[in-house]
Amino acid sequence: MERRQQPRKVVQHQVYFICVSADGRESAQDIGMIRDISPGGMLLVTTAPINTTELRIIAATADDQRVETSGSIIYSMQVGEGEFNTGIFFQSSSKEAARFVEQIMLVHDENG
Repeated sequence: MERRQQPRKVVQHQVYFICVSADGRESAQDIGMIRDISPGGMLLVTTAPINTTELRIIAATADDQRVETSGSIIYSMQVGEGEFNTGIFFQSSSKEAARFVEQIMLVHDENG
């Protein structure tokens, strides 16, 4: 049964993410690939498991600026050798999350 409130759009977009601990401290950081995205969340693919419940996610825009949002990890699972899928629910304000998604989609649309 589909639980998403909005359909996700398939994309390929590299992002930088920072793991945030329960007490708000930033810990590990890495790079991942957005595989699909919607105003409510996204699927992040990484080469290592993400061991936190909150992330800050930073991406480049079509005009080489930076856009950022935050999210909670809903699930994380290994899907292959050195490949992990992590489902993320956006926790930032709906305006911030919408801007993040819009900017990712602009890059995707420009790159075809």
